[in-house]
Amino acid sequence: MDKKNSVKKFSKKLPSVSKSFPLALNNLPPDAQSFIDSPFDRQCWLAGIIHGGMSRTEALEKVCETLLVSESTAKRWLSGRAQPHPCAVLYLLAHYRGVPPGKDWTGWRFVGNALVSPNGESITPEIHRRLYWLTNEIRIMRDETGTARAKVRMLESIGAADRLDKVRLASKLLSEVMSVGV
Repeated sequence: MDKKNSVKKFSKKLPSVSKSFPLALNNLPPDAQSFIDSPFDRQCWLAGIIHGGMSRTEALEKVCETLLVSESTAKRWLSGRAQPHPCAVLYLLAHYRGVPPGKDWTGWRFVGNALVSPNGESITPEIHRRLYWLTNEIRIMRDETGTARAKVRMLESIGAADRLDKVRLASKLLSEVMSVGV
C-alpha cells in the first residue's frame, strides 16, 4: 500500500470533531455547525488565522503561534492526517464568530448585528454610537464645569460679585446636568 492510500484510509477512520467532543458542541447555531464541519485549514482561514497571501511556512507558524501547538501537530491537523483537538476548534470558532475568548465574555453571543449579554441585553451598532456620543458629551460638560469653577475662583479672588452669581448659577446647572444618570 502506498503512502497516499494509507493517508486516505487513516483519515477515513478519524471521527468528526463534533463526535469526539459532543458535549461542548451541542445545539450550535447553523453557522457554527457549518464551521465545525469544515476542514481544519478552512476553519483557520475563516477565523482569520491564515490567509491566501501566506506561504505554507507562514501559515504553519501562525497556526502554531495561535493555538500553542508544535509544528508537527499543526502539520498533521492542516494536512487532515489527524483531527484537531476540539478545544482548538472551539477557539477558532470563537475567533470566527467575533467573540473573544476569556471568562469576562462567557455567555456573550452575536445575534444578527447585536452583541447580546448573558442576561439578554442587546447592544446594537446604533446603541454603541449613542453611548459613544453620550460619553463624549459628558466629557465636554465636565470640561465646561471645570472651566466654570475656575472662573468662579478667579471672580472670587478679584471681588466681582455681580458676575460671580451668574457664574455660580451656570456652574450649578452644569453640575446638575452631570449628576443625571446617563
